[in-house]
Amino acid sequence: MSNQCGVSLPAAPESGATVHLVDEEYDRGKILLQEKVPVLPGDTPETLAARVLELEHKILPEAVARMVKQIQEQAINSHS
Repeated sequence: MSNQCGVSLPAAPESGATVHLVDEEYDRGKILLQEKVPVLPGDTPETLAARVLELEHKILPEAVARMVKQIQEQAINSHS
C-alpha cells in the first residue's frame, strides 16, 4: 500500500489523499480509499500539507481495516 503525498497549491478548489496498492508503475495501483480536503483562501503549501497529512492519518487505518475485513470474509467464504 502507499499513501504518497505530493502537495502543491493546485488551481483546483480541493486536494486530497489516496491510499492505494502499489505495483510496478507509479501511482497505478488499485485505489483503496480516497478523500478530499478544500484548498482554502490564504493556504500555503505548508497549511495544505498539514490538512492532507491529517486526512492521511485518518484514512490509512480505515483502508487497512477495510482490507483486513475483506481478506477475513474471503477466508470465511472459501471454507464454506
